[in-house]
Amino acid sequence: MHGTGFRVLVGVGCFVALFALLGLWGWRQDRATARRVVELLASRPGWSWKQKAPEVRFRYQRAVLGHFSQPKFTWWMSGPLSGGRTAETVRVSSERSRGKGTEHRTSTIAVVVFPFSLPSMSLGPDQSRPVVWQTPVAPGQPDWAGVHGDSEDPEAAAALFTPGALDRVRSGHVQWRMEGCAVVLIQSRGLTPQGMLSLVDEAAGLVERLPAAVLARAVTQPNPWPGPTVGQPG
Repeated sequence: MHGTGFRVLVGVGCFVALFALLGLWGWRQDRATARRVVELLASRPGWSWKQKAPEVRFRYQRAVLGHFSQPKFTWWMSGPLSGGRTAETVRVSSERSRGKGTEHRTSTIAVVVFPFSLPSMSLGPDQSRPVVWQTPVAPGQPDWAGVHGDSEDPEAAAALFTPGALDRVRSGHVQWRMEGCAVVLIQSRGLTPQGMLSLVDEAAGLVERLPAAVLARAVTQPNPWPGPTVGQPG
């Protein structure tokens, strides 16, 4: 009996020690990430950040549909861009117990809100057209295997639905949409702070590639979506 009790105590002690070591490692990782965020935002005047931002979940109900219940929102960064634009980015993570293990999912969201309307369009993965068994396409033509795009403006589609853009969706697990005044871009993995800000720049760059005529037509939209808010989740 005494031997059994001693072994139980040793086992509990080892578990507590392991838990403490994991907690210390996580704390050090968070401190290093926080330092990196501060360094990066020093070159972006007006930007702010939070390590934990549960309040933004109300803004991104559509963007986290692929996650498990109760996703966590961390490393939120937000601030102005040139030309009257505003942006924010946040990392999302969720998990669920399955059998003897735990399944994890992570993603990163970047949003840029413009002071004018954008064409309505989207590009992302298409499970109904898998990459396997794809049909050969002519050189220079878009290969839509595994990708789905929607656009109300053919000129906008020609500018953004390029072979390189479709490859980006397939290889980087990226999806994006333009709606009203906002671009929402989602990558299905957790990025570093540098990667998160690069995702913001990528979202902003989509609009820079649109012809002026496309933007002129988009301005005529009635009641454009103003971007993710508490009342209008993104």
